[in-house]
Amino acid sequence: MCSAFTPLLERQLPCAVRHAAWCTTMDLLALVLEDNRLLLHRLNWQRLWVTTQDPQISALAWSQDGRELLVGGEDGSVTLLAAEDGAVMQRARLLPAPHAVVAVQWVEAPLPDATPLFPDRVRRFFPPQKHSPALGLAGMGSRPAVGWPAEPASVSLLLALSAPGDLVISTSTLQPLIQLTQTSQPAGDAAITASLSPDLAHCAVMCRSGDGGVTMTIRGTACLSENLAMLHRFGTMSALSRQLLGACMTAAGTMHQEWQTQATEWKAFAAGLRQTLDKFGDSTSVVCTLERVLRDGTISDGLQQYLSVDFGETGLKKLSRAVDGAVLSTHALMLDDVAPTLEQLAFLMGELRGASQLPAWKAVLSLDTVAVTRLEEQVLLLCLHVDTERRRLLSRGETLRMFFAWLLTVMRRVHQTSPDAMAWFPESHLKAVTRFLMGKAFDQDPTADFLLPKEGAEASHMPNWADFVLEQARAWSARGQDVQACAASPPLQPWLIQLQGRLDRILEAPVRTLSQQVTLQGHHRASTPVDPGSASLCYLAATDRWAVALPSATPHVSTVMRGQGAGKAGPGKDASGQDMEPVRGCKPPTPDGPVLDCTFFGDSLLACISGGPAPALSLAPLFPDGPEAPQETRTRHLGCLPKRLAVSHSRKLACVLTSDQRALLFDLAADEEEGEEEREEEGDEAMELADD
Repeated sequence: MCSAFTPLLERQLPCAVRHAAWCTTMDLLALVLEDNRLLLHRLNWQRLWVTTQDPQISALAWSQDGRELLVGGEDGSVTLLAAEDGAVMQRARLLPAPHAVVAVQWVEAPLPDATPLFPDRVRRFFPPQKHSPALGLAGMGSRPAVGWPAEPASVSLLLALSAPGDLVISTSTLQPLIQLTQTSQPAGDAAITASLSPDLAHCAVMCRSGDGGVTMTIRGTACLSENLAMLHRFGTMSALSRQLLGACMTAAGTMHQEWQTQATEWKAFAAGLRQTLDKFGDSTSVVCTLERVLRDGTISDGLQQYLSVDFGETGLKKLSRAVDGAVLSTHALMLDDVAPTLEQLAFLMGELRGASQLPAWKAVLSLDTVAVTRLEEQVLLLCLHVDTERRRLLSRGETLRMFFAWLLTVMRRVHQTSPDAMAWFPESHLKAVTRFLMGKAFDQDPTADFLLPKEGAEASHMPNWADFVLEQARAWSARGQDVQACAASPPLQPWLIQLQGRLDRILEAPVRTLSQQVTLQGHHRASTPVDPGSASLCYLAATDRWAVALPSATPHVSTVMRGQGAGKAGPGKDASGQDMEPVRGCKPPTPDGPVLDCTFFGDSLLACISGGPAPALSLAPLFPDGPEAPQETRTRHLGCLPKRLAVSHSRKLACVLTSDQRALLFDLAADEEEGEEEREEEGDEAMELADD
């Protein structure tokens, strides 16, 4: 008699496994170990990569295309990892901390074929953002972009559930669409799992009650399925807005570091000169000491000692290169990264402002047009400020180069007796150095005020758009477009943080509106005790029903129940709801032990592992009397006690994790003898080809 299922391999694991998930498109298995390591293995157990996430991983799921892993954390965060190398693509805290994410799901639905009412014009007028380390776009790493990705034919939605019952449905870019709080959940109840139907019309949440029973709440999410194209467009615009603003903040941090380095060296130069002057008993300020050299050519003993001995020509050249390098790199970041990103963000805010005035968008999303308009104005204003600071930076860099050239000439004059050692130095450069010292630019750095805000600095009062434009116009006309005459800009980073706050408040309104459109459709209950880590929830599209698989806590019982997808209990009905209808005929795979874990295998089968004297892996029909269901349960006895089960319906694979820290892989499509015959036939064919 043949044994059910073909064993593929058996491997020892370094420690126990908490979560396991099969890829939907490839023979890849993701495992989360007790030490919080996340491993990805091929079917032949070749390890592709291993990574450790912070915080602890509490839930795991694959994307529909198999390119990303959705990871839930103990702190309520959700992370997207690239299946290629385990790199973090995106991360966001969607659920309130410190509640852990107990279930995650990735659902894809096709987009309607109709022409969108509001097309994406960003692709027409702007190139894709380059994914440089300076920009640091979330989810892009350092991979180059050669063009905008093709418009998807389907939209991906993510679901995350916390133990208290808080539910979030977001786009694949982690932009929340619906946020529900299970305020009616009785005290002592704990959420187990949740699922969104493939057509996005219903969402079911399963909880364990205080008495050990199970309740399932079904909610209508027609607001998702009926407005899918609009929500996809809104999610795309929201995600791109956050990425662009985040890229500006990352670039601002890089400019901060670049300018901080040279500012530290510049302060060290001035402080060293001050100490040398003090040693010689010269109480004259550093600026006055340098001005005296400009005025009458007098070089004090302290200045001569510092330039010729303490600092030296090598130190001066090093300082000059550091300052010049900081000016050039900061200017490049402003010109190539920050300015284009802000321009694209301003255009995107204009597109969002236009969309917010469409009647359909108003009815579904309730975007605040006035708030979006103000945000657009502030982004445009910041564009002008960045350009002003960029030109001011160039002017300061040129002046600094003149100053260092003059100082180097002064240093060389110390060793010469000729009074005309500086006769060759251009008079215009001397005037620039004079303005640099007399205007106190030596002690004051306007670029530092823009890039290096003081601790606790805030942009609580942003400049008015019209006032700024008029002020700049007056300054340029009065001073011949002298950039130094322009008004000082508020610190960049606090300004960006305030823009981020305004954007968050704008994007919160559609979430509240959509959440209010979710309807309560029914409550269902079951009294069977359940292990909270092993229950399974599935939507059976063929029968338009929700099915719940509950491993029993006592032997000889394994109950599979289903509740109507449409539900009959309304918001005004009793929260206790209706009893779930048990599916008759789906029995435990073995009479000798309890079911330890079970999960749905398509719409008609249930995969189970059981304990007791004869542990087994079984595939049982949900509806034994159905016309398309198998007529018998297929069972394979295991030589060890199983603990967890992970199956892949698309790949027909199962992974049994045992209590002695082993992984057993099986092919569920063929029995063992059939698999052996197939392997023998393949071997014969290979030998014939070798002989030929």
